[in-house]
Amino acid sequence: MLLDQTAALRLCIRQYQDTLAAFAPYADAVQYALEHDDLPALIAIYHAVYPLLEQAIWNGQAFHSTLDLYQSLFREQEALIQHAGNDRRYQFILSIPVADRPQHVKRCLESIYQQCVSYGYGGRSNGTFSRVQVVIAEDSRQAEHIAQHIALAKEYTDKGLVVHHLGLDEQYELLQGIPEEQRRKLGSILTTQPKQRFYRKGQAANRNLSYLKCLQLTEDRDRTLYYMVDSDQTFVVNRETECGDEAVKALNYFYYINHIFSNTTTTMLTGKLVGDPPVSPSVMAVNFIDDVIAYLQRLADMDPVQDCQFHQLSDAPTHDAAYHDMARLFGFEQQTRACAYHCPLAGQHNNLSCLRAFAEKLNAFFYGEHLTRQTRFQYPQASPIQARQEPSTRAIMSSTITARNTSCRLET
Repeated sequence: MLLDQTAALRLCIRQYQDTLAAFAPYADAVQYALEHDDLPALIAIYHAVYPLLEQAIWNGQAFHSTLDLYQSLFREQEALIQHAGNDRRYQFILSIPVADRPQHVKRCLESIYQQCVSYGYGGRSNGTFSRVQVVIAEDSRQAEHIAQHIALAKEYTDKGLVVHHLGLDEQYELLQGIPEEQRRKLGSILTTQPKQRFYRKGQAANRNLSYLKCLQLTEDRDRTLYYMVDSDQTFVVNRETECGDEAVKALNYFYYINHIFSNTTTTMLTGKLVGDPPVSPSVMAVNFIDDVIAYLQRLADMDPVQDCQFHQLSDAPTHDAAYHDMARLFGFEQQTRACAYHCPLAGQHNNLSCLRAFAEKLNAFFYGEHLTRQTRFQYPQASPIQARQEPSTRAIMSSTITARNTSCRLET
């Protein structure tokens, strides 16, 4: 039976054992485990193979086919873990605070759903993903947007990803469930707005209120992680290619976050919420203008009908706090020069077409889309053990907070 359940693992080892020496020992290990019906040993081999295949993904030519194999390995391992039983990995409850942004919520939910479909973390039970659920923490003023958020929660729940809509009335009732003296001490941390105007409370207050719902949904506090996500974030990594940036599902977020909390003393994992603290609009605008000027100056020396010259891969390092004027204060490298624009247009086109597309997107900057200063995924050239841990940590930096047990962080 185990032979039929390990097809992807055996294919992976056959495919790479001759070209990547590190795979070779696992051929005999798999054969031995199959002959002795050793399920725990087989499950452990997957863990060992992942970092090896990651190196093949990020260093090889057949990116997408190798990524497909990588994802199938995880799904296969998940089936074996379910078969073995006694799964003690963490449950995830994700909270998405949102105010009048149904399109953002749609993209965010779809990316979470695709994570579950592609990697299968925790498996399914009765058609529902067992270890991942989501809370949409409502903060909208417009009734039509609230209705759209409710509809999205139902749509994805019907597809197998349980999504709870935490509406304004329910938030208010949860708040009233806190003794009055404690509410008074917490003040604006959980909001002091009246029931008739219980919207647009601000992301921090809304996020803090969502903790109450997350705790209400928690069955085992010792084995639950609370994951705070901004509505405009997606669970993909940004890959730089010759044809422009490409968003790919190349990181199993839940697997690696579980690994971090299970194998280290980490109690809180934080990303851009801390790494990119609020930057003044003037700082961001100045940096943006510098980038626009740099693009136009480079373009001015080119022939408009020449093939587009803005697809070259950059050799500059990725900056996780590229818009911040005090990046080093928070442990990031300081951006010291203008960032190049990478044209996202596909197919043959010229510099003039690139300019037109650039001009059409300029106003998107004022709605949070950064045309030039984007965080791209970089796979570290390290030992397998380091490679297994570091890619996850780096990519997770594009998310917000994961907190273990009840040590939720209140924001002001």
